[in-house]
Amino acid sequence: MTFVAGTRVPIPRDTDDKRRISEGTRHIVAALADTVILPDGVDATDRLDGGRILFMDGDHGGLTVSRNDTLVQCQPGSRFTRQIVIDASCRFVGAHFRSLDGENSEPLLVDIVSDSAYVFFDRCTFEKESHHTTAFVRIADGAKVNFTGCKFMPLMTAAGTTINNPGGVNLNVYVTNNVKLTGVGAPHVAVTVISELT
Repeated sequence: MTFVAGTRVPIPRDTDDKRRISEGTRHIVAALADTVILPDGVDATDRLDGGRILFMDGDHGGLTVSRNDTLVQCQPGSRFTRQIVIDASCRFVGAHFRSLDGENSEPLLVDIVSDSAYVFFDRCTFEKESHHTTAFVRIADGAKVNFTGCKFMPLMTAAGTTINNPGGVNLNVYVTNNVKLTGVGAPHVAVTVISELT
């Protein structure tokens, strides 16, 4: 298990409590992830090389997923504030991708560049400024992507799309049980209409 430095973690005053919490935390974290990333522990040049990765609550930079079967799990309160590039098959669980003026100049939140990747987004939030015209997610022609239980926000004041699937093959991109508050469409995407809230 690898810990990537970031911010301070509060430590109990009592030595016995420290030992119990430290030992218990180590076992819990080892069961959840191979690598734990603390806030500000990654930047746009970092590459995730596979395994189970847990992002703790706080702001994180951008990164590139470069190895198949990477599982990215995010604690509530963790946010990616720079662009995520996906070059391999992976799953994101509970991630919050955010691009707000003043903190991130890249309105494209996620760029899936591998045409052979299988990518799953489970209970993720995609958030950017309402005036950005770039899609939230861009998908390489041929990639297979599934969005389940995700939220896209806010209501957009500019034209655009939520998901850019330039290949145009509807059956490569599935959107199921999502909340889309943007007011803009997602052409070339197979939407499970009954369970999508708009």
